[in-house]
Amino acid sequence: MNKTLKITLLSSTLLCPCLVDTLHAQGYMVTAQMTSQAVGNGTYDYTILLHNSSSSTASIGTFWFAWVPNVYGYDLLPSSPTVTQSPAGWYDYVGNNSYYYPDGYSINFYNYYGSSLAPGQTDTFAFNSPDSPTTLGHTSPFYGVPALTSYVYDDSGSDPGTQILVSPSAVPEPSTAALLLGAGAAGLLFFRGSSFGLKIQF
Repeated sequence: MNKTLKITLLSSTLLCPCLVDTLHAQGYMVTAQMTSQAVGNGTYDYTILLHNSSSSTASIGTFWFAWVPNVYGYDLLPSSPTVTQSPAGWYDYVGNNSYYYPDGYSINFYNYYGSSLAPGQTDTFAFNSPDSPTTLGHTSPFYGVPALTSYVYDDSGSDPGTQILVSPSAVPEPSTAALLLGAGAAGLLFFRGSSFGLKIQF
C-alpha cells in the first residue's frame, strides 16, 4: 500500500499496525501537492491540490492542514496564515490554541453546504503566509512532526481521521531565479559576441 500512496505516513504506523488497518477501513488514497510563490512583500502564496484517488472508497469532507489531534491538538505553522481560496461551499478557519501550551497555527477547511471531495476528484486550497517554503519544509517548532502534517476526514462525524503529509514542490527563491536568469543572459551575450568576433569582458 505504501508504494501506491504518495502521501507519507509517519512512523506511528510502524509502531501500531492497527493504524494501517484503519487506513484500509477508511478507504482513503490521497495525494496533497503544494506549490509556492514569493509575493515580494515578505510573504508567500501557497496553493495545495488535494486529490482523492479514484481507488478511494470514501469522500473527504474536512482537510485540516498543519495540525495533529494529539492531546488538545497541535497547530504546526509558525505564523498566522490568511486563507485565499477554498472549494465552493467549504468554510475555513485559522486555528490557534495557546491556552494549555505554546502553539502555532493551522487551517481547518471543511465542507459546510458544498460537495465533499469524492474519489477521483481534486480540490484547490490556497493561503498566504510570511513563513517561507524552507520553514514549512522543516519540523514544526511546536510539535515534533513535519509542519505540513495534516488530517483528512469524511462527513460522518465519527471518522477518526487519516494523517497525511503535504508534499511541497521545489520553487526557486527570487534571488536564485534572478541569478539563473542573469547567468543565462550573460551566456547568451557571450555566445553572440563570439559569433561576431567580439571580445566581451565582465
